[in-house]
Order: sequence, then C-alpha cells, then structure tokens
Amino acid sequence: MNQIDMQDIKYSVMHACMGVLILVLLLVPNPAKGEAFYFDPYVGAGVGIFGLSTQSSSDKVFGGYALLGVEINPYFAPEIRVGTTASGSTSGFSEANLDWFVSYLGRVQVAVDSDTTLYGLFGATTMRTSLTPTGGTRRTDTATDFTFGGGLDYRTADGLSFAAEWVRYANQFDSAQNRRLNVWGITGIVKIPF
Repeated sequence: MNQIDMQDIKYSVMHACMGVLILVLLLVPNPAKGEAFYFDPYVGAGVGIFGLSTQSSSDKVFGGYALLGVEINPYFAPEIRVGTTASGSTSGFSEANLDWFVSYLGRVQVAVDSDTTLYGLFGATTMRTSLTPTGGTRRTDTATDFTFGGGLDYRTADGLSFAAEWVRYANQFDSAQNRRLNVWGITGIVKIPF
C-alpha cells in the first residue's frame, strides 16, 4: 500500500470517529421535565513523560498540557488539550521536537465506585513536530492523527480530581522523508470543576 492510500485510510478513520462522536452527542438522552440538566465543566493540567520516537529509536521527555472539558452526562465528556514537550534526540537525529499539539477528544467513562472513574479517550491530535538529522537541517511538519488512550480518575469530596493516564497521540513517523514523530504520553492530571 502506498503512502497516499495510508493517508486516505487514516483520514477516513478519523472522520468516522468524529461521526461517531457527533452521533453519541445527538443520542445523549435529554433530561425529563423536572430533572436537572447534567452539565459539569472542568479545567485542568497534565504533566508527565512523553515518548518521541522514530522508526529506529525513541527518547522520553518531560511535557504537559492544559485541558478544558465538560461532562454532558455521567458517561461522556468532550475535551480539548493544548500542550508541548521538551526537546529530545533519537538515533540519527540530533534533535526531535514536539513543538505543540492540540487534541480534540471524547472521554467515555464508567464509575468504578462513588469516587473513582475508569475512562477511555478517542479522537484526533494535530501537532507540529520537527526533526534535525545529525549534521542536517531541521524539518518541521504539521499533521493530524487518530488518538486513543485510557486512565483512572479519583474525585475528592470538594470536586477536585486527580487522574493518571496513557495516551497514544500519533503514529506519524515518515521514514522515507525523515519527518514527523510517533508520540505517546503517560501523565498525571489535576482537574478543577467550575
């Protein structure tokens, strides 16, 4: 399969996921008369280790993001994240950077008990990456890829929330042109309702 076909497949999968997200939002049951409308917005920050990898090697760097989301029912929350990481290096590249990223995610969640929630994430991430081959010039590229992951969230009595998660943000390394990166993250998150 050539590169164009793979790119078409990735975009088709992303469009299908966004279609499912829209369908889920449309099918969310409306509260009956007399019931309160469920709307629980939150902001937060996540920090942790991000893996930046090419086909031959990887580096683990510190990174973080700010997030904004809203639980629209007990089982679903759309979320947006904006973040960056420190620079790394991999075999054949003196510098590997995730300059910035924006993730648009759906969070499907289920309560484990009254304070703990298990969740999965799906959506897409747009990111600008740059690679500097050893002895070469820097190549910068912006691309979007399918994103998925999962985590565990603990909510305190005052509504403050702490979570730990793993997310695969992108699988974009292009060995033919030495551009883009594969990116994953393991982060701790603090969320505050508002």
